[in-house]
Amino acid sequence: MRKVRKLLRLHYEQGVDSVRQLSQLCGIGKTTASEYLQAYKRSGLTYSQVTELSDSALQTALKGSEKAENAKYEDLYQRFPHFDQELKKHKMSIKVLWEEYKHGHPDPYEYSQFCTHYYKWRQSSKISMHLDHK
Repeated sequence: MRKVRKLLRLHYEQGVDSVRQLSQLCGIGKTTASEYLQAYKRSGLTYSQVTELSDSALQTALKGSEKAENAKYEDLYQRFPHFDQELKKHKMSIKVLWEEYKHGHPDPYEYSQFCTHYYKWRQSSKISMHLDHK
C-alpha cells in the first residue's frame, strides 16, 4: 500500500500524468500502476480521504471497486471459504467441488472459469510476511 499511496501522491499532488513515468518512480509495472489508478477512480474516494484511510481500509476500498455487480459471481464468491475448507479434506479435489456446484446451481460457471475465479480469490486472501531470523 506504500507504493499505491506514493503513486496517488505523485499523480494528484505532483501532477505526474504519464503512467509509464509513475510506474518507474514507484517501482511497479505499468499495468499495475494503471490498474491502481483505475481502481482509485472507480472507488469514488477523494485524495484527502485516501490520506486519512488506513492501509487495510484503502486496500478494501480499491478491491471493492473492482468487483463486478454480477449476482452469479457474488454467489460463487460467497462459497469460496467453504470450498477452501473442503479442499483440506482427504481425497477432495477442485473438480469434485465444481461438480457439486454445477449440479446445485441453475446457471453455473464452467470448470475453467470456476478454477480461475477460485485461484484468484485464494491468492488475494493469502497473507504472508517475510521474517528475518538471526
